Amino acid sequence: MPRLPPRYTAVRQLGAGGQASVWLAADARAAGRQVAIKLLPEGSDGRALHREFALISRLRHPGLPAVYELGLTGDRRPFLVAEYVAGLALSAWQPTASPAARVAAIARLLVIVDFLHRRGVVHRDLKPDNV
Repeated sequence: MPRLPPRYTAVRQLGAGGQASVWLAADARAAGRQVAIKLLPEGSDGRALHREFALISRLRHPGLPAVYELGLTGDRRPFLVAEYVAGLALSAWQPTASPAARVAAIARLLVIVDFLHRRGVVHRDLKPDNV
């Protein structure tokens, strides 16, 4: 388990990529609210994470999770805390869904991507495992 700020307790890893790992955690200050914590590797430059936080913290859309906090862990690893949205990734859910449900999900996704693009935000790693 990663070393997180004392306020958060790691529950399990949600995913990992080349730049970060994402963890489900309990927030002790918010009545056990579950959050998603994006954690960069030790020694990482947190500038990109700062830019990400600055961009998404200003955006409000029903299809986007809220972001709550940006900081450094005790061992100086940059982290970002966001709303945890339970559910399956598109890659896991889509094969079992009806054609109509697949089209509806993709349409909702396109509305969100359009919202972001109109505000100058481009998700550079958009793929079924990230949706």
